[in-house]
Amino acid sequence: IAAYVAFAIKAERDRAPAMPTIAMCLNFAWEANYTILPNFNAWWPALNLGWLGLDCVLMWQLFRFGPAMQRHELLARTFRYWVPILVVLACWGQLAFVLTYRDRLGLVDAFFINLVMSSLFIWMFFERPDQRGLSLIGAWLKLVGTLGTAIGAHVFLPLMNPEIERWSFLT
Repeated sequence: IAAYVAFAIKAERDRAPAMPTIAMCLNFAWEANYTILPNFNAWWPALNLGWLGLDCVLMWQLFRFGPAMQRHELLARTFRYWVPILVVLACWGQLAFVLTYRDRLGLVDAFFINLVMSSLFIWMFFERPDQRGLSLIGAWLKLVGTLGTAIGAHVFLPLMNPEIERWSFLT
């Protein structure tokens, strides 16, 4: 949560999206799916609702500042049409993944998204030599949050899914 707040502050200050577009669409879709989907844990959707709220702020900033950051004129003009399409495709694709692989809490799905997001942040760093929208504090907070989530997932996922023998991807 603190990382997303840092991203939102930096985006507003620099008038530039603080999260790569594809990563934002994937992340927004994940939060939307897990706020709506039934879950065996009653507090999970409520917690996701908080994250979805922060994602709404970041998505709003993406809509406001994203078109101006595009290098190609056609993409800049159509940017606000493509983003919702990407979100719908991300929702559908993630739902299909979860149903196919029985990822009950969407944690494996979340780690896929995190891998994509981390890679795209590195790409964004090189794409923006002026560092507009890039939050160093947000990056460090995201690293710490991911580490904490990874440790927790290594403890709880094997207990919740004893039928899965290896967690190689997660590691």
